[in-house]
Amino acid sequence: MAKINVSLYVKRIVFKTRKKEFEPPRLEEFLAKHIKAKQPIRERHHPPLGQIDDDVKHCLFIQGHRPLGNGAFEFSLCSYVPGSAPSQMTQSFDQPQVALVDDPIIDPDTKEPREVVVVAHCLVFGEALLATLPSNLGGQHVIANYLTFLLRKFGDPKHPKVHLLDHMCPKLQKAIELGGGVDEVILKMSHTIPGTPSSRFGKLLGAGRESIGGTNLFSSTFKAPKGSRLSTDDVLEAYEEFNDTSEIDNLVIVLKDTQRIVGNEKLKMRHRVEVSETKGRNPNAVELKRELRDYLAALRTPDENDERILNDDGRFALNH
Repeated sequence: MAKINVSLYVKRIVFKTRKKEFEPPRLEEFLAKHIKAKQPIRERHHPPLGQIDDDVKHCLFIQGHRPLGNGAFEFSLCSYVPGSAPSQMTQSFDQPQVALVDDPIIDPDTKEPREVVVVAHCLVFGEALLATLPSNLGGQHVIANYLTFLLRKFGDPKHPKVHLLDHMCPKLQKAIELGGGVDEVILKMSHTIPGTPSSRFGKLLGAGRESIGGTNLFSSTFKAPKGSRLSTDDVLEAYEEFNDTSEIDNLVIVLKDTQRIVGNEKLKMRHRVEVSETKGRNPNAVELKRELRDYLAALRTPDENDERILNDDGRFALNH
């Protein structure tokens, strides 16, 4: 069976308000209370079915929702263009779920398969939202706006808006661990500093740069064998040397899940997974949901230094 790569993102949930007495809700508890298994889709459809006109570009609803034993709430956000989705959906919005057809929908112009109903799979736990973000969804604000809609429909009509912020991995070692290790490191040097005692990688790059006269920029790449990874300790040493000296001009760290860390920038929290591909060339939903649950478990698991990304109550343990 064909495979497809999908990125799982970690977002920080915040509420923009000037009210000092505002107490942020736990979204997983709110959703578990108000979004019931047998509730018809029309009750959580946005915009409401009777208010869809020519100005509405996309409609949203969630299904596949349920509270999990680990305290999180799982759901799939479905987005479709009004009038274009019936061929991919069966049943009606009076039902609690609609079946999405796996058979490819063929574009009459390009003759290529296209996804009429775009699905983002999500997990909410405390301050964190874990989600897939399909390129044709429209961005993370689509999820944030829909969550705001639910909070206002089933709770306070003036509830503050939900905002989703990128969560940056606060420590390189943790980013390497979550990224499956380091596949490649690239170091670059364009100058040496006379009289400055070179450190380990400064000496290596300096010797390479001077080995051919007239060289301006010298680059060295360290690549792990297939199925293996570079030494984390050596990578951390190179990273520290890059930050502590001015001899190394640039450093690029490529993780096994293909994420790249350039220089001393922090890494957005995401995790790349491989899942089966359906007949419609979409990722297998069952496998994706399992990967999201596993990713949440990894974020909550302490490492060898007893540090983790999420505490048991869903607060981010390591601040960026």
